[in-house]
Amino acid sequence: MDKGSKWLEENKKHYPSKEYLRDLSHKTLLKYWFNCWQNKDPQEYQDMEWDWENELQKFTDNPIEQTQSAIKYNPEICPCCGDVKEEYLEALREEDE
Repeated sequence: MDKGSKWLEENKKHYPSKEYLRDLSHKTLLKYWFNCWQNKDPQEYQDMEWDWENELQKFTDNPIEQTQSAIKYNPEICPCCGDVKEEYLEALREEDE
């Protein structure tokens, strides 16, 4: 397994609890959720059978669960800002060496 894939696998286990997310405002939850999903390539969304309308409805129905799921599914993305995490980029750089 390459270092980038290993990093992703290890970090899928590190995500905020529902208790923590309950303390955040609805606006913050939406920001975190969107930051996690906004960086995908259109083809990747199509391959995932992603539909923004359906996904937004799921978020509206259960914002805490959907935010937690987005963070868990996208461990390489910082939910606060939407940038790729530096630790993940470092793992990718190590692969190239």
